[in-house]
Amino acid sequence: MAALETVMLKWQERAACRDLPVDWFFPEQGPDAWRHQRRAVSICETCPVIQDCLDYALSFGYRALPGIWGGTSENQRHAMLISDTPT
Repeated sequence: MAALETVMLKWQERAACRDLPVDWFFPEQGPDAWRHQRRAVSICETCPVIQDCLDYALSFGYRALPGIWGGTSENQRHAMLISDTPT
C-alpha cells in the first residue's frame, strides 16, 4: 500500500490545485455553491494530472469521494460509475 500512496503523492504534487484553498474544491451547499464548483472545475480543466485525479476519485467506487476531483462532482462521478456498470 505504501508504494500506491507514493504514486498518488507524485501526481498530487503536480496538480493545479496543490497550492489553492481546499474549500474551493469542497463547496458548501447554498446560493454560491454552483459558482464555487465552476471555479474548481475551471482549475481542473488546466491541470496536467486531471485524469489521474479522476481515476483516483473513481477508485472509491460507490463510496463517493466528496468534492471536485478530476473536474467532476460527486454526482457526475456516480453517473459515470452507473453508466459503466454492466446490466
